[in-house]
Amino acid sequence: MRYFEAPGTAYVLPVLLAVVWLLLWRAGRRARLWFLLGAPVASVLCIPIGVAVGLVEMSSLVCATQAPECSSMYIIDVWLNAYTGLWTSAVLGTVTLTIEAVLLIRRRRS
Repeated sequence: MRYFEAPGTAYVLPVLLAVVWLLLWRAGRRARLWFLLGAPVASVLCIPIGVAVGLVEMSSLVCATQAPECSSMYIIDVWLNAYTGLWTSAVLGTVTLTIEAVLLIRRRRS
């Protein structure tokens, strides 16, 4: 399964992070810097949450022994959210730090 073929639920966290990041540019500098800490934490927290939800879902399934079709797709969606959320927060964090550095240099020169 390619990432782009994943169901729409696998894209929730990256899209949410991008929207929040865009809205924080109106809020102020401190809010943007808090985003740098909060976004990776939210992404990492998706991993144990996904495991817990997947285990609960798997416990209700009745499967033949080692049947490959007997697996939780929801856990895969949550993990995709976590990993793509980490990449998204890393990219947005890098962009934020670069822009903040440029703004700081411009403020010092004027």
